Amino acid sequence: QIASGPRIVRDAHPYGELTVAQALAKSSNVAAIKIGMQVGKERMFDYITRFGFGQKTGIDLPDESAGIVRKFEHWTYDSMGSIPMGHEIGVTAIQAVAAMAAIANRGTWVQPHIVKQIVSSDAEPQELWKAKPEMRQVISEQTADTIKNMLAGVVEIGTARHTVQLAGYTAAGKTG
Repeated sequence: QIASGPRIVRDAHPYGELTVAQALAKSSNVAAIKIGMQVGKERMFDYITRFGFGQKTGIDLPDESAGIVRKFEHWTYDSMGSIPMGHEIGVTAIQAVAAMAAIANRGTWVQPHIVKQIVSSDAEPQELWKAKPEMRQVISEQTADTIKNMLAGVVEIGTARHTVQLAGYTAAGKTG
């Protein structure tokens, strides 16, 4: 358990000491808060914005939401006891997919899009339009590889271990 302002946060089960990988696999809120406090408010906010949370992705669909991320100056003392475990923040499905894809892409965030290109239907097709998605490095390749391996552990031994396993494929993921 850990004190976060006036409240006490406990995990669903008393895990004891965990590695970061084990904490991710078991969805330990206590560990998430402790890690968040070590990262610090400023760096936490920086990573949240690097991954595009609180901003529209620019996907080629109408009426995209930016999700919900409070401005840094509006974070409270208790924010670091909430945000690391997914409270006080709202992300869209496309933001979550883009963030996970950035980890799979070795730390490179790629703007999501629906249409890759449009070609003519002529006998010799010509490219009429091609997507030019924004790309940016949000974390290092090494950090992305480390996180990817930890997310594979979530599927292998953690909270997502009962998901479908496909022979010959490695899966990585995170439960809610």
